[in-house]
Amino acid sequence: MGNYKSLPFCGLKFCSTSINTAQKSTLAWKIEMLGGTFHNDLLSDINVLLVGSIDTPKYHFCAQRRFDIKFILPDTINTIYDLWTQNKEIDSSIINRFLLSPFHGMSICLSRLSNATSSQFHKDVIAKMIVDLGGNPTESLTPSHKAVVSIEKSGKRFEKAIEWGIPVVHPRWVTDSAQRGAVLQWKYYDISTLDPEMIGVGSCLVWDKLNRSQIDKECVRRKNDTLMDDTNVKLILQAERASSVPPESAQRANLRPALAHSGGHMFERIGFYLCGFSEDEQVKLMSVISDEGGEIVSDTSADVIVVPSHYSYSSVPANLKNLADSKGIKIVNEWFIERSLHYSRLCFDQWSVPRIHASLELSLKVAFSGFGGIELVHVEKILKSLGFSPTRTLDQSSDLLVINLTSIGLTEQHYPNLFEHDHKSVLSLPCPMDFKTTSSKTMNKISAARSWGIPVVSFAYIWKVTDTGNLPPFNDNSLCIFAPNPIENRAQVRVFHEGGMIDAAIKSNTENATSERNIISSLDGSVGSGLNNEHFTKLNQHIVSRKRLKSIKLAGMASKSRLKSLSSAQHKHQDVHFDPRISRRIYEIKVSEPQVSRSRRKN
Repeated sequence: MGNYKSLPFCGLKFCSTSINTAQKSTLAWKIEMLGGTFHNDLLSDINVLLVGSIDTPKYHFCAQRRFDIKFILPDTINTIYDLWTQNKEIDSSIINRFLLSPFHGMSICLSRLSNATSSQFHKDVIAKMIVDLGGNPTESLTPSHKAVVSIEKSGKRFEKAIEWGIPVVHPRWVTDSAQRGAVLQWKYYDISTLDPEMIGVGSCLVWDKLNRSQIDKECVRRKNDTLMDDTNVKLILQAERASSVPPESAQRANLRPALAHSGGHMFERIGFYLCGFSEDEQVKLMSVISDEGGEIVSDTSADVIVVPSHYSYSSVPANLKNLADSKGIKIVNEWFIERSLHYSRLCFDQWSVPRIHASLELSLKVAFSGFGGIELVHVEKILKSLGFSPTRTLDQSSDLLVINLTSIGLTEQHYPNLFEHDHKSVLSLPCPMDFKTTSSKTMNKISAARSWGIPVVSFAYIWKVTDTGNLPPFNDNSLCIFAPNPIENRAQVRVFHEGGMIDAAIKSNTENATSERNIISSLDGSVGSGLNNEHFTKLNQHIVSRKRLKSIKLAGMASKSRLKSLSSAQHKHQDVHFDPRISRRIYEIKVSEPQVSRSRRKN
C-alpha cells in the first residue's frame, strides 16, 4: 500500500447521512484503504460528510453550524478509489474537486421573479446561479419539485405548492445557500410563514468563519466538468484531458468543413439540437454547450443532432434521420461532447455514432483491462448496455476478458491481422498515462485468463456485437486473442512433481496442433504467426515455471459451465454453437519419469 502518509485520505475523518448499511460498509472499507477513517457518529473532528440526502438532521446541522465540514456524494469515494488503484498522483486536495454542489439534481420552480426590485433576485440571475450550482430551474411546477422561489404570496403556483407541501422560499435562499456552499433549511426563508424582516435569520450561524469567495469558487460547477451526472467522467476530464492523443476518426463520421474546430471555444458557431434527454440531462448539456460557444437551435437549423448514448440508430426518430440525410447533419450521442472536451478537439468518431444495437441482454460477466481516459468510462457503459456485467477484476467466474491491444504493445504496424475488420478505429486508443503498470496488470490478467480457460478478445469483439446483435464465434482470429479448448475433448492425466500431484488436461485431438490462428496458443510460450514470444516472456513467467509447477489449472481448461454458458449465449443470438475444432494449441507437459523423457528425446 505504500507509505501511509502518502495516501490521499490520510488524516481525514468521514461520516455519512442517509446511506444504507451495505453501501456504507463498502465505502468505509475504501476510505480506510485510502488512509482515512469512517465513523457512524458526527464527531467534532469529522472533516467530510457523505451525503445520501440533504433532508436529514445531520446535514441540516452541518450546513448551519459546521463550517469545517466538506460535503461530497457517496460515489465520489468510488471514483477516487478507482483513480488511486490506477496509480494516479493524487492527494487530499482531490476532495475539493468533488464538492457537492448545493442544488445538485434539484428541480426548482421560479415564480414571479421578473418583478423583483433588487437585481440580485431577478429571475435570470437566480436561474443562472441555480444552474451553475447543479440545479434545474423551471417555470412549471410539479409535485416532484424541491422548492418554489418567489417574492409574492399569490398565484396558481403558490397555491399548488402549499397544497402539495412544497416550500415557497424567498430568492435569498438561493443566494445564501450559494455562499454557504450547502442547502440551508427552507424554514428560515419560507415567505408563507415569515415576516420579510425575518427572512434568513438563523439559517447559518457560522457566516463569520466562512470564506465566501472561496466557497463560490469551489462549489460553482467547473466549466465542462460534468455531463449526464457521471462522476467518473468528471474525474477523467480533469485528470487526463491534456495527456492523451485522440483516436482516428471513423469512416462513417465525415466532418463537414464548416464544423472544423479552429481554436477558441470548442463548439463556436455550431448549432446543436438535443433529442431524447430528460429535463435534468438537457439542462446540463445546454450549460456545457453554451460554455463552449455552441448554440441550442431547432432541428432544421442544427449542425449536430445529439441523442442519448443508449439510443440505437433505429431509436432515432425517422424525421430526424431524413432531415440529417437531406441536409448533411451529423447525428451523434452525448459522447461526442464528452470526447471533444476530453481531447480538446472535435471528435466525430465511431464512439459517438449511434450503434445498430445499443441494448441487449447478454448475461455474461465480462472483465476489461488496459483502458484509460474517457474510454475507460465508455467501455464500461457499452458493456452494461449490452446486458453484460462489467468488472475491472478478473476471477474464475468471469466469462470473457476484453483488452486494449495497445496497452500491451499490439499495434497495427506489427500485428495487422488483429486490425483486419471494419472496427479498427475503435482499437486506436491512447495508452493510459501509467503505461508500465497498466501493461503489467493486463498481461497478468491474460495469464490468469489462459490458466482459467477464459476467452481473451480485443474491444473490436464487443464493437462487433453492437453491429450484429450477436456474440461472434471465437474462431475469428482478428477479434479473438485466446480461446479455450473444450474440456470434454481432452484426456485427464496426472503429473507428479516434487511429491505434489497436479491434474493436467492434455489435448487428445492433435489435429488442431497445426492451427495457424494468430493467437496466444501455447503453455510454454509458443504462439501463432501473429504474436511472438518476446511480448509474452513476462506473461509466461506468471503461468508456470519449468522447474517448479504449482497447483493451478492449466491453460485452456475451461469449465463445463463456462463453455455451456458461452455456447448458449452464442446459440441464442446467432445460431452458432461453440465449436471444439477451434481449440488452441496446447503442448503436452513432459511426464517426470526419466525413461519416458529419454525415449522422447531419442524419437
